Amino acid sequence: MMVSSPTFWTSRLVFKGVDEKDDVAAIELLYSDPVTQMYAMGTSLPVTTQFAEKHIKGTMGGLLCGFMGMGSGDPSLAHHGRANFAIAMRPEFAGKGYGPEALEWLLEQAFVRFRLHSVRGGTWAFNAPARKAYAKVGFSEEGVLKEKWWINGAWVDEICLCILDSTWRERQAQKAGTSC
Repeated sequence: MMVSSPTFWTSRLVFKGVDEKDDVAAIELLYSDPVTQMYAMGTSLPVTTQFAEKHIKGTMGGLLCGFMGMGSGDPSLAHHGRANFAIAMRPEFAGKGYGPEALEWLLEQAFVRFRLHSVRGGTWAFNAPARKAYAKVGFSEEGVLKEKWWINGAWVDEICLCILDSTWRERQAQKAGTSC
């Protein structure tokens, strides 16, 4: 029996847990798009129902316009207060501010609800839209993993991203017109 997951909202987005029965088709649609495949997976793979079901079993939540998740991996490392994130948007929702809005919500959860110290991620060097969205919400590019991925016949760098709780809180105070 599946337990209903909580639902959260921003001004334009609804966040809900992925439902194994109802969301397989949405995951298939999301990851069948060649642009999403390139930016999210770095390759073109046949997306099957089995792929979508496996993907859903490993996710925290999802959106109709994309997928977003955050996790810390090994529980024995929880005392370090860090998590990694992932986000993928369907191309028809790109450029409308949904990505930064979703990331703002994710960061609030990370730093207020879960009291994390840092949130980290990565993206391909060629993914300019993602890099712009990450910078908009306060992520800094911390480094480059040179030629980490083999994508479409070429080596591609991965850009390492991070935002600290102190940076996020400072940005929130600036938005509110107060000091930390």
